[in-house]
Amino acid sequence: MGGPVTEPAARHIEPRAVARDEIPKLLRWLDDRLRRGLRGRLRAEFPLSLSPAAASCHFVVEQGGRPVAHSMGFCVDARLETRKLLRLGLISLVYTEPSARGMGLASRCVEACLEALRDRDRSLALLWSDRPNLYRRLGFRLSGTERVFRVKPTDLRGDDRLEFDLAG
Repeated sequence: MGGPVTEPAARHIEPRAVARDEIPKLLRWLDDRLRRGLRGRLRAEFPLSLSPAAASCHFVVEQGGRPVAHSMGFCVDARLETRKLLRLGLISLVYTEPSARGMGLASRCVEACLEALRDRDRSLALLWSDRPNLYRRLGFRLSGTERVFRVKPTDLRGDDRLEFDLAG
């Protein structure tokens, strides 16, 4: 299987795109690492971006046939009625195994996502993180705080139709 990634070797590792049929196995790995083994938790948290219809891309760095770093990018179009307001790229599920941290592996995955999003005509990318300084060298900057709220259909007037199209 190969040993742990060493820093000099990490400089030459490039992430690869993950095929659709590999995503279930990848999500099991991420559920184990990010959600303490709660299988299906990420699909429950990200039902739209992890759906088969979503225009998402996953990039992974592997060592010995096993993933050690990952990030996901996906496309979102914000619309108001028929007018497209924003063509966004969102980056999520960035993770690196503890034994491989500090070598820029996740950064390479994020850079691959950014390139894929640029290829899909996304001029703005958002990345949520509780450690914003980690991504500053990739060009990200802190631009606000996250607020989660629920809008019920009954809260909207008939002419208020804000939609997010994840198929991009």
